[in-house]
Amino acid sequence: MITQIGFLRKGDVFMFEGNIYKVGHLLESTNGHVSCIDVNTGKKKRLHIDVDVEIEQAN
Repeated sequence: MITQIGFLRKGDVFMFEGNIYKVGHLLESTNGHVSCIDVNTGKKKRLHIDVDVEIEQAN
């Protein structure tokens, strides 16, 4: 399922730029920023996403 960044929820798993991420939390004023964990490396990242993303697993 493809969705906009504002519709992601904590725990959702999505693909962005060929990598798979799990949503940690969305910032109050998202402005396209999301705190997430790279599923492959386990590292926390803060991404700026200004395009629709594909949800792999909805929470």
